[in-house]
Amino acid sequence: MVWADQTFKDSEGFLTTDTVTIESDSYAITTRPADIDFEGRWPWGRGDFATIKIEGSNNNSAKQIFIGIADESDVEDYFRNVSYDEIKEFRIHPYEVSYRNHPGSSEAEAPTSRTFWVAEAYGSGTRTLEWELEEGTWVLVLMNADGSADVDLSVTVGVKVPWIFGVGLGLLIGGFVLLIIAIVMIVLATRRPSVSGEMAKAAPGAPTPPEAKPPSPLIFKGELTEPLSQWLWLVKWLLIIPHLIVLAFLWLAAVVLWVLSFFAILFTGRYHKDIFNLVMGINRWTARVAIYSGLMTDRYPPFRLGE
Repeated sequence: MVWADQTFKDSEGFLTTDTVTIESDSYAITTRPADIDFEGRWPWGRGDFATIKIEGSNNNSAKQIFIGIADESDVEDYFRNVSYDEIKEFRIHPYEVSYRNHPGSSEAEAPTSRTFWVAEAYGSGTRTLEWELEEGTWVLVLMNADGSADVDLSVTVGVKVPWIFGVGLGLLIGGFVLLIIAIVMIVLATRRPSVSGEMAKAAPGAPTPPEAKPPSPLIFKGELTEPLSQWLWLVKWLLIIPHLIVLAFLWLAAVVLWVLSFFAILFTGRYHKDIFNLVMGINRWTARVAIYSGLMTDRYPPFRLGE
């Protein structure tokens, strides 16, 4: 959110689309009604939520452009028995626009003759309409300024959202704080008591050997199997394909088992033995395939969960 806010804003602070062409042989192009309700959902005032900007020009140099926003009921009365197209779907990348036609047999009056517009911009050349969102049900209307048919316009749409940077920065800081907390929790959870501490608990007052060290929780020994085939490595990637197919399904099962184990441990404090053995077997199988494909051995891994 912070990156988008700082990268795509224009000089006026609007996030703006590329210029697109919208055209229709009817008398107008409208958006679907937008129902805006701030009550109980946005405590900082209507004008602080967002401002939209529609900038456009008429591709027919003999005509002027009209851009207007009005209440849904007023627009319905204005276009009663007038043919117009409502934008059904609008995409920028890739550009795609589709319309739903509202048929009619009457001609449209010039939109500049009506007074119900809450925001309007019209004239020759490029015209810009800026409007702070208000509660209500609103429709954006694009027309020729004289109300004639055959609308052919070039339009850009922008939005200014003053709170997007603050929210993005807050999420960034919150994520960093949670990361620090998680690191501290992991460090505390993985700390092990020293041998001297364990012995002191087991036998209070007993002397502690100075050379005592914490026991190793895991010992792993690997040996290179030699001699290795000079040519087998050329087809090892092909030979492990059956393993990869089976392991793909096994790991899907492991994900489900991980979720089940999460709740089992959360509520009972126990990791079910059968689930543990199955997940451990999947890890064994995966390790054998990794060692084989990593050219550490020529011994073909068996299809089993055991050691």
